[in-house]
Amino acid sequence: MVIYVFLIMHFYLGFYSDFQFVRNYLGLYSELFKILFLQGLQRNPRLHLQGF
Repeated sequence: MVIYVFLIMHFYLGFYSDFQFVRNYLGLYSELFKILFLQGLQRNPRLHLQGF
């Protein structure tokens, strides 16, 4: 019985850490995209008017 509880806890904690990792990864990509997007806006302000 204790082994089952341990396995379930391990599964949930592993899933949670994977979720955190994916979230951090996506956050990094969104930050990078924002920086590139802002640089593009500075170079070409017409992008902002087109609504992209």
